[in-house]
Amino acid sequence: MSNLALRPANNEDHDELVNLLACAYGEEADCVFDAERDFPYLQAVRDYYGAGGGDIQVAENHLGIVGMVSWLPIKIEKSAPDRGLSKGMLLDHLYVHPLVRRERLGMDLMFAAIDAAEVADCPVMETWMNVKFHRGHKFLRFMTFDVGQNTRIAPDLQKSTERRYSLDIDDFLDALEQDSEFYDSFFSPPDEPTPDDDHGDIDDPKKFVIDHSEPWR
Repeated sequence: MSNLALRPANNEDHDELVNLLACAYGEEADCVFDAERDFPYLQAVRDYYGAGGGDIQVAENHLGIVGMVSWLPIKIEKSAPDRGLSKGMLLDHLYVHPLVRRERLGMDLMFAAIDAAEVADCPVMETWMNVKFHRGHKFLRFMTFDVGQNTRIAPDLQKSTERRYSLDIDDFLDALEQDSEFYDSFFSPPDEPTPDDDHGDIDDPKKFVIDHSEPWR
C-alpha cells in the first residue's frame, strides 16, 4: 500500500480539490472542467457528504492534496428475479494526482470506500465512469468491478457519457481472504508503468475487454 495516510476532507480544502480534479480532466482529450457549474458542492464538501450520510477522504504530501475518494449511501435496484431496492454505496469520486500514481494510493482510496460500504452493511458498490477516462476504466476492471452495458448522460457541461460499474462487496472480500494469488495481485510490489498502453474503444461495448494482466493503479 502507499505511504500516505488518509484524512477527512474539510470545507477549506476546496481549492486543492478543484486543482486535483482539474489535473484529471486535463489529461483526457476534449474533457471540459467547470468546477463552479459541475461540482458546486466542492465549496463545502464536508457539509455536502455529511448531510448525505457519506464521507470524503483525502491524501496529501508536500505537494498538497494528491488523492481523494468520496462515497454516498444509495438505493440500488435488485437484479432479476428479485424486485425492489437494496442498500448500496455510490463511489462518487476517486482521483490520484499523476505525480503519485503507481504508488498504490488509488488502492488505499478504494479500500477506504470498500471498508465504509462493509461497515454500512451495503452489499454492492456502484460507480459511473466517464467513457473518456481510460485510466479510470482500467483501474475499476483491475479492482474486479463488473462492467455493465448501462450508460447514462451526465448533467455536466459536455453531457458526457458514463458507464456503470458495480462491485459485490462480500464476493470481493471473500476472494481476498481465500485466494492467495488474488490477494497478492493487490499487495505485491507495483508493476512498471506502460505509457504506450492501447486503451481500445471504451465507447464500444463489444471492444470493452476485461483484462487483469495490466493493472493500472
